[in-house]
Amino acid sequence: MLRPGGGLVFSVWGALADNPLGRIAHDVIGRFFTSDPPDFYEVPFGFHDERLIRRLLGDAGFEVAGCHPVSLPARSPSHLDAARGLVTGNPILLAVNERATAPVEEIVQAVAAALAAEGGVAPFELETRALVVVARAAPTPSKGESDYVITPARPRDVPHLAAIERDAAQLLRGHAPDSLLDQTLDPAELFAAQAAGLLWVALRGDVPVGFALVRILAADLPHLEEIDVDPRHGRRGRAPLSSAPSASGRAGRATRGSR
Repeated sequence: MLRPGGGLVFSVWGALADNPLGRIAHDVIGRFFTSDPPDFYEVPFGFHDERLIRRLLGDAGFEVAGCHPVSLPARSPSHLDAARGLVTGNPILLAVNERATAPVEEIVQAVAAALAAEGGVAPFELETRALVVVARAAPTPSKGESDYVITPARPRDVPHLAAIERDAAQLLRGHAPDSLLDQTLDPAELFAAQAAGLLWVALRGDVPVGFALVRILAADLPHLEEIDVDPRHGRRGRAPLSSAPSASGRAGRATRGSR
């Protein structure tokens, strides 16, 4: 956890199309599958959209100082060494062993030939591209910015919760199936939980910006079923929304505070 104003520096790979090592491995290995080729190399090279990165950091309470493209050479003693690492040095090998139409060594040789065509034989070298992101945690908010209250939900709060749930789910876009990101809780379930004292909301002014839903699994055994916060209101203050339901789970008991 960073203190307010603390620095955050990280790097992500550029697009697969701009990184021939990953692109060649992905394309060549995929030819050895009759269906559903492994998408392993699409994952590390799939988070490179600068606008998305800036938005996610902003929603999480960070100020982005810069996103800097970087190009560096990837070197190996030989094209064959590089190919062996790309095929056998990561989890894609599991799919190759289970479903590929050729032995591992044949696939290694095919990847090596494609690498040599672009990066030479021995020594082997290809350019890689990445993005270095520099950000810092937002300063401690002023008193006016931390006026959040956690309280048992009111009936009029329930219609606002689906939008909060959908907005919070967007932080997972690219990491969870799109079909899941638009799913929301049944309003009837939320109204029932509100009536039973098992639904809490975080309010900014009089507007819900987050909620926590508790389910009672057994006597004196509450379970935090769902917690969502509007990304624009995350990382504010000291009292987390998850502290709202009391340990006993009894209806109507909540901890009031600012988030």
